[in-house]
Amino acid sequence: MFMMKLRLFTKVLIFSLAMCPILVPVLAQVQVAGKVLDGDTNDPLPGVSVLVEGTTNGTITDINGDYNLSVATGSEILVFSFIGYETLKVPVENRSQLDINLKVSTTALSEVVVVGYTSQSKQTVTGSIATLDTKKAFETPVVNASEALQGRVAGVSVIAAGQPGDAPIVRVRGFSSPNLNDPLYIVDGAQIVDAAAMADLNPGDIASINILKDAAAASIYGARASNGVIIITTRKGEASQKPTITFDTYLGVQRPTNLPGVLNSQQLGDVIFQSQINDGVTPGHAQYGNGAAPVLPDFINGDPSLPYSTSDNRIASANQSGTNWFDEIFEEAPVQNYYISANGGTEKGRYMMSVGYLNKQGIMLNTDFERFSARANTEFNVKDNVRVGQHLSLSYSEQTGVPSKLGDDNPVSLAYRSNPLVPVFDDGGNFAGTYSTANELGNARNPVAELERAKNDLNRSFRIFGDAYMEVDIIEGLTAKTSIGINYQSFLSGSFTALNPEHSEPRGENALSETDGFQSGWVWTNTLVYEKTFADIHNFKILGGVEALETTLRRKRITVGDFFLEDPDFLIPGAGSGPLNIIPNTRDESIVTTFQKNSLFSVFGQLNYTLKDRYLATFTLRRDESSNFIDNTDIFPALGLGWIISEEAFMNGVVPISNLKLRGSFGELGNQFVPISSPTGDVFILDQLFGSYNFDGTSGGNRPGAALFTVGNPDLSWETSQQLNIGLDIGLLKNDLSLSLDYFQIDTKDLIFAPRLPSTGSIANPPFRNIGTMTNNGIEVQVSYGNFSKPGDFRYDLSLNISTYNNELTDLRGSSFIIGKVLRGNSFTRTQQGQPISSFYGQVVEGIFQNEEEVREHADQGFEDPADGVGRFKYRDVNGDSVINGNDRTFIGNPHPDFTYGFSANLAYKNFDLSLFFQGSQGNDIYNYTRFFSDFPSFFNGGRSDRVLDSWSPENPGAQLPALSERVINGETNPNSYFVEDGSYLRLKNVQLGYNLPKSLLSRIGFSNARVYVQATNLFTITDYEGLDPEIGSLSPSLFTSNLDLGVDFGSFPLAQTYTLGFRVDF
Repeated sequence: MFMMKLRLFTKVLIFSLAMCPILVPVLAQVQVAGKVLDGDTNDPLPGVSVLVEGTTNGTITDINGDYNLSVATGSEILVFSFIGYETLKVPVENRSQLDINLKVSTTALSEVVVVGYTSQSKQTVTGSIATLDTKKAFETPVVNASEALQGRVAGVSVIAAGQPGDAPIVRVRGFSSPNLNDPLYIVDGAQIVDAAAMADLNPGDIASINILKDAAAASIYGARASNGVIIITTRKGEASQKPTITFDTYLGVQRPTNLPGVLNSQQLGDVIFQSQINDGVTPGHAQYGNGAAPVLPDFINGDPSLPYSTSDNRIASANQSGTNWFDEIFEEAPVQNYYISANGGTEKGRYMMSVGYLNKQGIMLNTDFERFSARANTEFNVKDNVRVGQHLSLSYSEQTGVPSKLGDDNPVSLAYRSNPLVPVFDDGGNFAGTYSTANELGNARNPVAELERAKNDLNRSFRIFGDAYMEVDIIEGLTAKTSIGINYQSFLSGSFTALNPEHSEPRGENALSETDGFQSGWVWTNTLVYEKTFADIHNFKILGGVEALETTLRRKRITVGDFFLEDPDFLIPGAGSGPLNIIPNTRDESIVTTFQKNSLFSVFGQLNYTLKDRYLATFTLRRDESSNFIDNTDIFPALGLGWIISEEAFMNGVVPISNLKLRGSFGELGNQFVPISSPTGDVFILDQLFGSYNFDGTSGGNRPGAALFTVGNPDLSWETSQQLNIGLDIGLLKNDLSLSLDYFQIDTKDLIFAPRLPSTGSIANPPFRNIGTMTNNGIEVQVSYGNFSKPGDFRYDLSLNISTYNNELTDLRGSSFIIGKVLRGNSFTRTQQGQPISSFYGQVVEGIFQNEEEVREHADQGFEDPADGVGRFKYRDVNGDSVINGNDRTFIGNPHPDFTYGFSANLAYKNFDLSLFFQGSQGNDIYNYTRFFSDFPSFFNGGRSDRVLDSWSPENPGAQLPALSERVINGETNPNSYFVEDGSYLRLKNVQLGYNLPKSLLSRIGFSNARVYVQATNLFTITDYEGLDPEIGSLSPSLFTSNLDLGVDFGSFPLAQTYTLGFRVDF
């Protein structure tokens, strides 16, 4: 028996020894499982990241908060992290069960923000950096991601664009230059060439937006950063995350609001007859007859006894009730958006891919914007210390319809001017019009016809944008990174000016204009970052880098006239057959080509030092070399200091204060933008008509030549901004209540501008010069309070921001002033030393003369008979010489607001949530140029605003308008204070009611999240402004004139009121 047991034992021993090489790795694996709960409510937390410290081995908790993970030895440390909760590190210590309670984060101070080429804890930042809450901001349906900044961030002002696809105007801390004031946009480390490119970026792809507002934060970008920097980071997947697919969509309808009141046909006839009576003329009109009172006609054109087809007999019945042209050109319009993304990761990599489609029709007839987008972001761990990745974005967009910036000739202006007697269509179904000046119907073109004929006008864009990078951890704390980014856009725009035979001043010929070309850019960035803590109290983070970038623009515009057919299928440049009369003495074709190339080479560095987690210092230095200047090198330094007072021992007993930080910075930033390809001047190619030259004493026929397009200036140098910022961050009640205060001062010298010169024989534009200095200063306040990130049935948060800036041109170096756009012989703005940029300039209206005695006692306004002045505007004698003339013009308005603000409230109860967002501006003025057409007989017999019903008469002495007349008297349409209105407004920008479907229901059908919501955008606006919309941009799309026409309303495309239904699901 014993021997049998011994033999059995020997066999088992031999078998066990043989199995050891196999069993050892298995036995070395330790399974760790557990549940992660909320530390306050003990509710399970799904989606918590559980990672073995120092490795990529990890998992996430399931819907019940459970996890299961294999570790190698049982001595590892597990890292538990979840958004809104404090990260927790727990040693395994050979335990197989680890149940964890995560505490809700009581502070956002540990938040990491992107600060330029690297990231940094928000608590150690010394500069002024704002972070947009993208989750809340993108609740509002936006086409351009820049629109989401409006009212959300202190110090950032956004003027939204009404026409779909147009870029909003974004300004960080006001205006520091009379030319380019757009901030620099950085997407995943690569520069976007122009702000309009933001329309090609799908908001659904964006993970975070940080705004660098002062020198300490932005000087790392040197010559491009004087107007602030907006850093956008797109979404990525998470390591060791199972694939998640998201489908997000919304459908909605847009409608116009606040359309102006206009006269109907009978009211216009009454106004015309009363005007003639006031002028001492016997009433009479081609349409209303010659009786004692106006009689509505049956027909405005043609002889109804003759057939319509009779030559030149276009019969048009009068619209006796009156055509409301605003009702005709504006309409309800749909909007739809679809977005699908997939993201996830393994231990070795992560990914995010998305596709999107947006179609937003405009509320103005035949306007539309359509965008297709796709994105792929990936990152892989090639080795434990080597990571490679890329971001790639593709987009195609198409904007159709009449451009919104057409001066005083846009559809809105035409709607003000169009006579209500004119129907949209004549009796033959063709467009109706004014036909002949003898009809006395004014000279406005039919705005519906203009929009219909322009429905195939387009701006088409295809863009590739992205970068590829590699990061290497050389030693502990030292990381090298190289990345190369590209931005390529091809574009095509076309517009056709059709014949308009129904108009009293018809076009002599039609014309097609097409522009095509490409814009490209590349940037190559190489950085080294080293971070080390010494003796537990000294933390150093050092950044060094080299960067090179280049941008290229090539564009060709061709204009061809006299097309036999106006069918869109035949409108190609080669189909034009006749001479183009738009430009006298030109050939059949007019061709303009543009080529620009700019480059920048930079070396930069930054040192961040933290002592005892409370004393902070940041020093930044950047050296830029720009091809835009002959003397092309400049250095931009900045210093930031901070003191976290709440970390001091003497603050231990101050219970309400959770955080208190004082910070300040000073530094220099640059602006190197000049819209020419060479500092020595631009040239253009002369066509053969102007290029006949003799070579070798004989003429070999016409040869193209070249001439200066813009005169160069070898002495041109950078715009440089010296910026001071002082800030205070306060956290109270465990940071449930937070407050940030900032004061800033920006002094810009060597402003770049091309002053207007007297007319000369030269065809070249004047050179750009450094013309003066400008200052901006202001205060920013950001307050938030709430518990929305904490668990519980009822959650809320409130947020308020207020911003001010004061702008002044302090020196103009020998120039008296700079004027803005000139229209119909008048300019409305003047930029002058001692005043804000683009201030309104004209005469001050003090009232209306009530009687002849007032006319005699007032300064001489040029009335031959005092009776002629009764009922006319009374102008202020500014210089006191008792004569009213051009010397009595003065500054009559300021387009810059006293302050802007935004307020949001987010409430949630269980699965329901409600958000409200208000945004507004206070104290800014608007020059309402549309009153030139609507309130005065500038184009007599045209349409008029119903304001003219409040014109002066002895029976209406308190009227706002002077007495009716067929003539413009007393220079009343010249720039004056009557046209200046208070542009202040408060707008309910967005209200949303949402419902999140219960997790218990979703888990049964394989969904992790699902949400449905309804929302309204631009629900109401409180304002005294009488134009279509108080959000006024600028007239000119030119970068170097748009800032000189701020706040002038030439008939802007208004924002729509939008109602949407949305749905989002994750699975």
